[in-house]
Amino acid sequence: MEPTQSSPKMGATAIILGLVIALLVAGSAYVFVKLPKKDEIIVPETPIVGNRETTGATPTSVLMYKDGSYTVLGKYNSPGGAQEIQITLTLKEGLIVDTTALPLATQPGPLNFQQKFSAGFKTLVVGKSIDQVTLDKVSGSSLTPKGFNDAVLKIQAQAKA
Repeated sequence: MEPTQSSPKMGATAIILGLVIALLVAGSAYVFVKLPKKDEIIVPETPIVGNRETTGATPTSVLMYKDGSYTVLGKYNSPGGAQEIQITLTLKEGLIVDTTALPLATQPGPLNFQQKFSAGFKTLVVGKSIDQVTLDKVSGSSLTPKGFNDAVLKIQAQAKA
């Protein structure tokens, strides 16, 4: 059996086919990347540090909050009835720098959920802006995040500058 040689025509066809595939891949990748339009690019006039501009002016898109620690009761309803959890947030320039949750439930089920929440929520909120923190699911804690979210709204109201 003699080795077969490809004709120059087959080699050119393979190159063209490779180029077509490369163009299709590149074109489909472009569809998934949206470049901002000229009027969508926002360039701040002064550098932003935390949530305050270095000039001391308050950005219009960010509410300012007084630094400090705030403790409130977050309330929510569970199948076991009305529940409360004590939430403490420490704010610095609108960022949550520390937080604790104290379970207050008296029934075993809700107490278990609040304890799971207390053990798993901190890493989800520390370092985040208080304006952007809303919890949905945390470490099998059932409805406890609703109590946390209620507490955040109360603390926002207390801490407004």
